[in-house]
Order: sequence, then C-alpha cells, then structure tokens
Amino acid sequence: MREFPEFIDNHLLIDLPLSCANFTWSRSEDSNSKSRLERFLVSTSWEELAPNVIQFPLPRLVSDHSPILLDGGRGKRTRSPFRFETMRLQATNFGDLVAG
Repeated sequence: MREFPEFIDNHLLIDLPLSCANFTWSRSEDSNSKSRLERFLVSTSWEELAPNVIQFPLPRLVSDHSPILLDGGRGKRTRSPFRFETMRLQATNFGDLVAG
C-alpha cells in the first residue's frame, strides 16, 4: 500500500476533480463508512492536452461502488470562438492596426 502513493508522486500523476460527490464507495446509505476509491490518474502533459476533463460518479446499480465517467467536456466551450466582423474593415485606422 505504501508503494502506490510513491508511484503517484514519482510519476507526477494528478487526480482529476470528482464532480457532484465526495465519495465513490460506502458500506450502506446510512453508514459513516465512506471513501473515495475509484479515480482517474493522469499525467500533467495529458491534463494540458485535455484541460476540461472531469470525473462524474454514476449511479450504483449492484455494487457498493459508484462507477465513474471521465467526461471530456464535449459541447462545452471555455473560450468564445474567434469571429471576424466585416464592419472592422470600414474603420479608418484598420490598415494601421493590422500592420502594427
């Protein structure tokens, strides 16, 4: 059990955020025995390539563990797309701004 945290530290792995929950396992709904056992660990270079990825717990169906979904944020935009407005061409200093 000691080797696993060392492996994570040595390889600079990151535990992605878990949305909407703090735990992925519990003994029963009324129990205080809860833990976060399921998780995705990624490298820093992987996180830079996919910065909007997040983990979501899914409903428990037959197990006392919640499966987790790795969501890549499809359809979610963090930045507005670039749009060029043709009215800018009519500005008197447009040529100077582009050249500068």
